[in-house]
Amino acid sequence: MEVPVVASDVVALPEVVKPEWGRLVPPGDPAALGEAICELLALPAAERAAMGARGREFVVGHFSVADEARKLSALLERSGNTGIY
Repeated sequence: MEVPVVASDVVALPEVVKPEWGRLVPPGDPAALGEAICELLALPAAERAAMGARGREFVVGHFSVADEARKLSALLERSGNTGIY
């Protein structure tokens, strides 16, 4: 969507959300969430657009649905779980 991201600092999100295009906040901290959103909204529109473009560039360059599906499939196969019941 090419917009800056605000996300909770959990699971794999720190691997994807970098300061150049987003903010991480502690999980379950609505005050921190609000502050991060306000911080980003206070930036000039051109700066927010540039952040969003950097984030999209990172995701497109490092992730794809096909690659992530292959990783998940391999993980399930290694665990012996085929997902078929």
